[in-house]
Amino acid sequence: MLAVARRLSPGIDIRRADVHALPFADEEFDVVTCGLALSHFHEPHRALGEALRVLRMGGRLAASTWGTGGGTPSSGAVVELLKRYGAHETGYTLDEETWLHPEQGSAVLRRAGFSDVSATTEKFTGTFVDAARALQWTLAWPCGSARLARLEPSKRDAFLAEARQALTRADLSWNLVFNFYLATKATRR
Repeated sequence: MLAVARRLSPGIDIRRADVHALPFADEEFDVVTCGLALSHFHEPHRALGEALRVLRMGGRLAASTWGTGGGTPSSGAVVELLKRYGAHETGYTLDEETWLHPEQGSAVLRRAGFSDVSATTEKFTGTFVDAARALQWTLAWPCGSARLARLEPSKRDAFLAEARQALTRADLSWNLVFNFYLATKATRR
């Protein structure tokens, strides 16, 4: 992913870093963004503290998380099939519950030290063009890709063939709900 980003945006300094210990100076940025990753932080208070540290006074955090009420039926079918093939665990933990609810997520941001916190929820709907795209979507996300990686190589081809077949009869609609959080690093008084 980083190699693709570097190739597509050669003028941007793209780095891999631990969100709990960012390799940047204090107050180096006007904006910190976080797309669908807040639920992945093992120590959210520490990670958000790092975001505050690298933001200039009055700087903004813009983050997105999953919201409640969304879903992709085809993804559920693929994950259930992965489990049937023995890939029960993803190998990581998430805290999506906190961020699914804008009030809870906003409270976490305030406790971390952000001010002027706001959250909006947006819904998007559509349909995958075909079963192959639905399968590709599911396996691109951490839950699907982590489970697929846990399958023995001898089972992967059988799983993929069965998943393609199952999705030819599946509901290919999708309904995605996102929460968008904006928060400010308070200016000194």
